[in-house]
Amino acid sequence: MLRKHALTHRRSAVSRLGSVHTRLQQGPAARLRFCSVLFLLCWLGCGLSAFAQSNATIQGKVFTTDGNPLADAPVLARNTETGMEWPTNTQKDGSYYIYSVPPGVYEVRFEHEGFEPQVKLAKVFIGQKAAVTFTARQGSLSEEVTVVAEIDANDLTKSDLSIPIRNEQMEKLPLNGRNFLEVATLAPGTKPAAGGASGSGLTTGASTASSLGFYVDGSDRKNEIVDGGMVGQFISSSNAFPLSAIREYRVVTQLYKAEFAKASGGVVTAATKSGTNDLGGEIFFTYRDKGLNSRNAFANEKPEYERNQLGFSVGGPIVKDKLHYFLAFEDTQVDEFYVSAPTGSFADLGGNFATPQKSKLGFFRLTYKPAPEHFLDVSIDDRDESNTAYWLWFSQPYTQDRGLDFTNDVTNISAKYQLVAGTMLHEVRFNSQDYGWATSTLADNGPGFRYPSIHTGPFSHAPQDWAQERYSLNYDVSIGIGNHFIKGGIGMQRLRYQAEQQIFFNPQFDFLTDDATVPFRASVGVGEPGISKYNTQYGFFVQDDWTVNSKLTVNLGFRWDYETDMLNSDFVTPDNVRNELSAYFDDRYFSDGSNRKPFTDAYQPRIGFSYDISGDGTRFLTGGVGIFYDRTIWNVASDEALRYTYQIYNINFSENGEGNSLQWDDRYFDRANLLDLVSQGETDPPEVFLIPDNLKPPKTVQFSLGYRQKVKDATVSVSYVGVRGSNETAVYDANANGQVPGYGKINVWTDEGNSWFDAFYLFVDRPYKNGWFGQLSYTLGWADNETDSLYYGYWRYTSPDMLRRAPAVTDERHRLSVNVGFDLPWNMQVSGWGTFATGTPYDVIVGTDVNGDGFVDNDYPEGAGRNSGRRDDTKVLNLRLSKRFNLRQFGFNAYVDAFNVFDWENYTSYFNNMQSANFGEANAAGDPRQIQVGGTFTF
Repeated sequence: MLRKHALTHRRSAVSRLGSVHTRLQQGPAARLRFCSVLFLLCWLGCGLSAFAQSNATIQGKVFTTDGNPLADAPVLARNTETGMEWPTNTQKDGSYYIYSVPPGVYEVRFEHEGFEPQVKLAKVFIGQKAAVTFTARQGSLSEEVTVVAEIDANDLTKSDLSIPIRNEQMEKLPLNGRNFLEVATLAPGTKPAAGGASGSGLTTGASTASSLGFYVDGSDRKNEIVDGGMVGQFISSSNAFPLSAIREYRVVTQLYKAEFAKASGGVVTAATKSGTNDLGGEIFFTYRDKGLNSRNAFANEKPEYERNQLGFSVGGPIVKDKLHYFLAFEDTQVDEFYVSAPTGSFADLGGNFATPQKSKLGFFRLTYKPAPEHFLDVSIDDRDESNTAYWLWFSQPYTQDRGLDFTNDVTNISAKYQLVAGTMLHEVRFNSQDYGWATSTLADNGPGFRYPSIHTGPFSHAPQDWAQERYSLNYDVSIGIGNHFIKGGIGMQRLRYQAEQQIFFNPQFDFLTDDATVPFRASVGVGEPGISKYNTQYGFFVQDDWTVNSKLTVNLGFRWDYETDMLNSDFVTPDNVRNELSAYFDDRYFSDGSNRKPFTDAYQPRIGFSYDISGDGTRFLTGGVGIFYDRTIWNVASDEALRYTYQIYNINFSENGEGNSLQWDDRYFDRANLLDLVSQGETDPPEVFLIPDNLKPPKTVQFSLGYRQKVKDATVSVSYVGVRGSNETAVYDANANGQVPGYGKINVWTDEGNSWFDAFYLFVDRPYKNGWFGQLSYTLGWADNETDSLYYGYWRYTSPDMLRRAPAVTDERHRLSVNVGFDLPWNMQVSGWGTFATGTPYDVIVGTDVNGDGFVDNDYPEGAGRNSGRRDDTKVLNLRLSKRFNLRQFGFNAYVDAFNVFDWENYTSYFNNMQSANFGEANAAGDPRQIQVGGTFTF
């Protein structure tokens, strides 16, 4: 669409752009360019944690009317909101590159002596590039400058599989709790983590939440100590970041570029808002209570409920066109409930158990552009959360005293500096991160009881206190050379991990049947629970986006990652353990402090392509293949060392003391009496963990082939994707039946796990235009694996032979997601989003030790294997109706949200133990219909 209008700001472009051009071509810039290339080559054997793709690129060419390239022509991109400018000059072939600009709308201006000035508007989104080409016509610079075209960046030429979540979706769609991650599940192949609350965790393919990478403005937000993917999302359903501070983000599920590190399953990268030349902001509130909710499928009556959210954001100029600030704050207070629905003789132990939640989120950002070639960006964000939670590991309902008090804190400080020097962009980034979470039991200290139909008493894995400190320094350089856009990077992260785990401090007693009075096993922990460790991570990447010709673009990437201490490299196995177990395990399972070498083979070549079939930029064939390494989370290494300072004893009991068991006495329900058995030498030694010295980090090979087409204002894509996972970390008990005399559990780590994912994706994307927007995604997929989580085998596997292919717990055959928004008359709007997904698998167990390996959680019904049960299909539809009131320069937007508007019962958990009287019945469901009112006052 062409549009002509006079610009409100006339410029003397020759003098301004010419002076910039002169400064950038001086001697120091040339020397800096040479030194930068030399510096990259010297670091080729070292490494980086990636500076993520949180910005966008503007590129193009300038030709004369006879088709010849115009060299040394100044081109300037000016952000229409901030007034900040990014200058460059065309090269010999007429090409130019403007690197790493914040997402937004830009006036791209060409002005050169002897030619008519031209301006085109380009709207660019995170991770995208806009191609802006000029045809230079002879004329005078004194002529009036007009906008000659509007250009929207699109996804047609990209080779990765990703979708954008734009600002209009986050502002206009109903989000439960204002959690920006909630709509990430609208991406093909992406789904909520198994058992996770909405927005609390994401998975792709057959992977777990830990396999995803998360970036905010390029800073790494990966959780490296425990499961969960993003820092702050472990055992949390609250928002990870102030919604009003997120401008947009992108979900990349396959074939992400080489600048992304430590992610084998996908990447979520977000860009935050910045201040503009106009002072503006908003104050918002949301409210809902019991009267606006339906009753949960398993609640006898509606529990008390209230949710209040209040916050604000404000941004503006400190120095117009140069220095801006942005501030956001969000406070959430929720009184909600976990609905426990046991039946039969345990029915009176169920109920609606309070899970209050408090969360405060803050964000502050400064952006400064003192001169066209310099840019400085500094931000800080903080999260402070406390709540009561039920850590739902198993399918059985919990009693009220099974809950946990939980605290969660995250603080990030980030700084980025950019320098444009000639045809190169240099980026230096620093990030400091402090993340910690802790749990304590609701109940007083005492025994916990685990029956096939219910779990009662204090939770087993509390109290705990974990921390992750991260300091990172990154250097990236980007350069456009003709048809090549090359980006490379190096850097380092220094991390400190700390854990205090008093697991089984409250002894846990396991019963084979609901009416059993004698437990078959007790677990108890005792000792010094603290441990800490330092780790340093390095990496290197180089990426070349090569426009081979007018139709073919090839993306060539390579990265290499390395970390110094993933697996307790200086740990020394106690002599008695080595001496007693060396007859059963080879030397690689025993560390002398020098035999564990860092993994050096994380070579990750990646190649993608896009081919313009029609030659007119409307139809593309895309595809690629790549290797992606993740990392082994620190929980693996911490358990090895902790088991020698904080020891866990698993004691077998029976009524008569037959076999490898002790005769039961009710006095053993007391922790002190259990520890007396330990001190008197009447039990097996505590459990130990063994790590092989060559344990490798998880790895995936990803490949895809797809077709994209522009259909009017929409983009339609169809793709086949395949992912093959290997080196997946698992654990098994090598001494379940006492094969090693004098020892209890011997937990052996292995990297022999594998996974398989094949899927077909359909995605339709129509950005907001002419009063409406919409997206549709459909996934037809098959997800298989050999272990569903890091610790799945701790309770289930007794040999590596049990790592057998079966449907993954995330295996959904079909998932359909839609989101739309329409402007209505009288300043009203209706929007909504919904999903339909077929049921996912869950374990069905016999509940007795049929195979005689000492475990009762790996005995499946005859003819069945792991994950032989299937949940029912799930479906949800969320709607919003809003109306805007304009009050001179102010505005107020009032809205009503309805979540699960049709009150569909989406069952999340089932009695899976055949010894339960309620076997096969559902015992938990997702949220019923909830209605929320809210408003946003803008200024």
